[in-house]
Amino acid sequence: MKKSIFLFTLLFLCLQAGAQEILWPVSGHKAGENIIGQPQGYVGDEFNFSHLFIGCKDTDIIICPVDGTVGTYLGSYYHSLNYGLSIGLDSSKTFDQWLQDEDLGSGVNKKYVSKQIGIKMADGRHLLIIGLKGDWQFKTGQRVSAGDTLGYAGYAYKAFSQPNITIELTRGGKPVDPMAPFGLETTFKEPEQIKREDPISVEKAREDLAVLQEAIIDAYPSLDELMSREEFVRRMDSLKNTITRPLQLRGEFRGKLMQVCQIVHDSHIALLPDGLPAKEYDWRTPALYYISFGDTIKVLTSTEPFKEHIGKTVKSIDGVSAKDHLKEASKYIYGYDVNVRSSIDESLVMLYGAEEIMYIDKGPLKSSHVEFTDGSWAEIPYVTSSRNNGVLPGDNIRRMNMWYRIIRASKDDWFTEELNDSTAYLGLKTFFLDEVNVEGIRDYLGDCTKENLIIDLRNNNGGHVEVMNQLLSYLADKPLDKQKGGFSKVNSNTVYDSFKYCINYTNQMELFPDFHSKEGKDGFYSVEKPFVIYPDSLAHYSGKIYLLTNGASYSAATIFPSVLVRNRRGVTVGRETGTAYHFLTAEKFADIQLPNSIQTLRIPLIKAVFDTTVCERTPAGRGLLPDYPVPVTENEIMMGEDGQTDVILEYTLGLIAQNKYLSDSDPFAEADSQLQRQSDKLWIYLFASILLIILITVLAIRHARAGTERIGGE
Repeated sequence: MKKSIFLFTLLFLCLQAGAQEILWPVSGHKAGENIIGQPQGYVGDEFNFSHLFIGCKDTDIIICPVDGTVGTYLGSYYHSLNYGLSIGLDSSKTFDQWLQDEDLGSGVNKKYVSKQIGIKMADGRHLLIIGLKGDWQFKTGQRVSAGDTLGYAGYAYKAFSQPNITIELTRGGKPVDPMAPFGLETTFKEPEQIKREDPISVEKAREDLAVLQEAIIDAYPSLDELMSREEFVRRMDSLKNTITRPLQLRGEFRGKLMQVCQIVHDSHIALLPDGLPAKEYDWRTPALYYISFGDTIKVLTSTEPFKEHIGKTVKSIDGVSAKDHLKEASKYIYGYDVNVRSSIDESLVMLYGAEEIMYIDKGPLKSSHVEFTDGSWAEIPYVTSSRNNGVLPGDNIRRMNMWYRIIRASKDDWFTEELNDSTAYLGLKTFFLDEVNVEGIRDYLGDCTKENLIIDLRNNNGGHVEVMNQLLSYLADKPLDKQKGGFSKVNSNTVYDSFKYCINYTNQMELFPDFHSKEGKDGFYSVEKPFVIYPDSLAHYSGKIYLLTNGASYSAATIFPSVLVRNRRGVTVGRETGTAYHFLTAEKFADIQLPNSIQTLRIPLIKAVFDTTVCERTPAGRGLLPDYPVPVTENEIMMGEDGQTDVILEYTLGLIAQNKYLSDSDPFAEADSQLQRQSDKLWIYLFASILLIILITVLAIRHARAGTERIGGE
């Protein structure tokens, strides 16, 4: 009998656990109490797809519904259900003091500014609570438990007159049901599947490219760095004309969109993944797996029938020399800024990526005629480039994969090592670091007593500017001038017509009202305030800094070493960065969804200039060039003679052993002197103008007085 009662109780508890998976966030209230807005309903005249709004009193305590890790912790204000501001908080101030001091711009009612906290759950879901107030503090990366106090209820959204919070649940960035986990009968509905043609017709494919063309002209502010508008239109028209038959979406049409990314090659433009069902498409490459370095193409591996050619050097492909074949293939590489060369060189190492798009562009091909430098030749068929294409594995493949995955393969976002008695190593995979990780790096750098520090930024895709600034403060030995004549540019300070196809903004939004026109220039500008990085008072590394960079060091991974190099606080080793030194185009992005193919291209909206100094050390249109360049070689790709050697790292250790560091002369000295002379002239002209105005004013007053005295005398 007791056993039966126990089993019944256990079953009951299990059913309850399944019914209510997470805690109701309003302390002392039952699940479902005082819901004032739910999915598939309306908030005013706005359709509410996925938010769960809960009405509260301003004295209600909001608790954490789940165990997890803090992913985001920010200030929050929503202009509409689909558009809001996220604002960094100041942990040194109370929430009320921060809110009072913070300049949030026009159109923001501070009554409806609150805090939001995002919690990463163990099952991959992300729970977001908006509408918190109070002085509880959290750090990203911090562990929280179900039942922990998060704050008091504030106002999540301006449409409600009473205090309220909102709950959102997502998985992989997509909304999921926010009601069933509380044991509530749900109103949430999965989004309806979008229908589209596959293959896409010639007419609709060209129409999508035309939409994208207009969006780039309308919104992308750095086009003039690459080409004239007329040249861009000509190249886009030429691309449209290559579409002469229906194209499969997943491969062939996306291949055309990749070519658009090559025309407008920018390290922050991105073709987003296709999340909708599509017909499968086999990307195709030659049955020989090529690698390249310099002007050389070699066969790394092959399918079984052609294994006799492994290790051979290619003389020509279809009558085109290896050098010219690589030149043609480079036209299909994208993801770099302006005239950066290293990103192209590194992408061409694994030649199959360019070969895939070349195959689409040239139309269906059965084989290629390949001649080798040893006098032999072969007809090489095109095969699927999936992992199951029969390509032979081998030690060379393992070595090349190790080279390709340096840093990016690490399971940790940052890691350290003591390389020898005088040298420490800090590997930075990303600048998307939470506060707990930043504090870990701070503690490491503050305690590091090694004479030399190698910071590895290879294959680092960038991240948060705030994180970058914090890390720079731990390395600064004096105030670091972060900007040298910096400014920002956008294409419009009102609305963007092309945003009728944008899924994250509307074509009624004015994103940049604080930007202004300049006489004689197109676009709208915001002059950046002088920004100086000051040494951190608690943590400081004072030794020599060697920064490893390559063509996949993007965004913050370009600015970070640029600030140190520009202020003579470190040297770079390796290759040019993938993002341009003088500027990047980023910060805000428009996700343009094409109406027929439902493919999405992310277009950056702000051109942010870091430095206006053009000199031999920082030539126009290039990434940050290395102080100690290391060209791509077969030895590096194959990870040295033993297959385990990081060639660039070993080269850097050699520089340290030879005590090679900063150059004797400052490469920026002449440019800075010229800039200072121009600045001095400007101040002289300004001072002279003021004196002239004063003189004219004094003479005018005297003349007026003299006239008055004559009239009085008469």
